[in-house]
Amino acid sequence: MSTSAPRYNSDSQNRPPSDYERPSPPRLPKHLQEEFETLQRQAETSSTGNIAEDGRELHPDMRPPIQADFEGDRNPITGEIGGPKTEPTKYGDWSFGGRASDF
Repeated sequence: MSTSAPRYNSDSQNRPPSDYERPSPPRLPKHLQEEFETLQRQAETSSTGNIAEDGRELHPDMRPPIQADFEGDRNPITGEIGGPKTEPTKYGDWSFGGRASDF
């Protein structure tokens, strides 16, 4: 009794139908393909509504940059030189770049 894995033969009777030989999913029915292509074109040409100050269109999920609490290298409140421009514990959690971690 043999316990080896089954071997697959390359004869034509073991080949899948020709629709599955191409490296892409099967095509949609014509009316669905047309609807898909129309929606694709609309998505590519529509504005996200998220515009930067210089007029560039930004990704819809991009947040505006965090504004600095002070100008220059020295923090006027703490006297720290070269530290963060915003207080990292302003809201009770440690935050950096708009992302907070509570530990």
